[in-house]
Amino acid sequence: MRAKFKLEFTPRFERRFKSLDREIQIRILREVQILTGTPYAGKMLRGSWRNIYSL
Repeated sequence: MRAKFKLEFTPRFERRFKSLDREIQIRILREVQILTGTPYAGKMLRGSWRNIYSL
């Protein structure tokens, strides 16, 4: 059984997100959908960013 993950957005993110062009918002939402299904998608970063994944 896979663990379920929940993405939460800060008020700061939401404000900045709303100020973006619609096309950019759609691109971001597509990536968010990937993260909800596979939270470890992307490339694992190194150094002080280890355990963080890029998209």
